[in-house]
Amino acid sequence: MTAYYYLALFLSFFLIFQILRHRSEVFFRLAENSVALLDKLLAQTDEDAKIKLIEKSNKLLMRSVAEVTLLFIIALAIGAVPVAVYILITNTAFQSLNFLSFYSILAISAGATLPFLIPSRKKSTSGYSDLSKLLHRMALNNYHLSEKLFRKEKKRLKKRN
Repeated sequence: MTAYYYLALFLSFFLIFQILRHRSEVFFRLAENSVALLDKLLAQTDEDAKIKLIEKSNKLLMRSVAEVTLLFIIALAIGAVPVAVYILITNTAFQSLNFLSFYSILAISAGATLPFLIPSRKKSTSGYSDLSKLLHRMALNNYHLSEKLFRKEKKRLKKRN
């Protein structure tokens, strides 16, 4: 294998993970919609109203799953371009490529890690990270889940005293 092959592997995985990192809001929506569905399941309302709430949340969750799936497909398609170009230029058969050699794994690991080491261009206006904001939204936007967690915490603290 030539150095160009390892460079193509590095570039492929760099592109894939850069795209996924750049579109993190898609994953955040998926997490929020998952917790929102759980919140609707915990609601203490009559069954007919609860079913309507669950159906609405389920539609949002399925849309989020579709968005994440589409994002993965797009990222993989774009990420495949450098390896495809290498195959076309060198006239190499895909089956002859060794993705499990030490240098291949090293190129893949470096390409997949580097996007997370590059500082984000968007600056947070608050003192909280994106993950902290997500955690707050997941807890505070879901009343029934928050209430259940609060009751559990109170019970745990009563046992301590």
